Amino acid sequence: MLNETNYFPDYARDGVQYFEGIIPDRLISELLSEIIALCGRKVDLSKNLFPQVEGALFDYLNSNSKSDYLALLRAIKASVRVKQVSITPSVISKAQKLLNSHHISQRSDPVLHITGKKFQLSDLSLAAPWHQDWPALRTSTHTLVVWVPLGGARDKGALSFKVGSHQNGIINSGDVQTVYSIDDKEISDFNTLHQGMLEGDAVFFNSLTAHSSQNTDEFRMAISFRFEDLTCPEWRKRQFTTSQSIVIDKRALTGEEKDIFHK
Repeated sequence: MLNETNYFPDYARDGVQYFEGIIPDRLISELLSEIIALCGRKVDLSKNLFPQVEGALFDYLNSNSKSDYLALLRAIKASVRVKQVSITPSVISKAQKLLNSHHISQRSDPVLHITGKKFQLSDLSLAAPWHQDWPALRTSTHTLVVWVPLGGARDKGALSFKVGSHQNGIINSGDVQTVYSIDDKEISDFNTLHQGMLEGDAVFFNSLTAHSSQNTDEFRMAISFRFEDLTCPEWRKRQFTTSQSIVIDKRALTGEEKDIFHK
């Protein structure tokens, strides 16, 4: 495990980089207030908003059907305020710099991530095993993922990364459930980075960087979104399609898809 207080990851070398305070407080407050209001609760601006979000979502879950709750989550991630977070000028400029391209795209929809024991709807864990995002996205070979924890992410709420794993292309993975899970032995040679984040922070990582989350009793809510390099020759050849935009089944990767990172 890398020393999280003294280690400062570099995107090109490690496939991951953190940025502190990159999301404006105003945007986070507006998004949290909207979530509370969508749950039918009155927003109390004199108090911390994140615990109010936890209480509002939990009450909504217990007062409505599972399908209604999932519909609410879909509405939240479709909110224009989520989009505003994803196109914040400071976020876009960092994405352009890390991708080394001024021609970038957000081809797929944002993803909403919720963890916490009381929000688990089935026996399936809310935690994500080690995985890469690219096999599920199948977009540009230079896809960049941005992960923003709305109330911060400390201790078990933070993501873990296998630094440098992005340089290995597609890593062998097992059966598909929610993600293409990777066996620990496939990435045992890479150091693990686990670093806490405060509200307003964001972590940028390569879609080939292996990462995971842990089971936790604590409530954590995050959004993630992706930037693509529009100049990527492979993506242009495939006419800028993605698995999310053309609804590719979660089938096994073809040999050609596995090899495009090794040309």
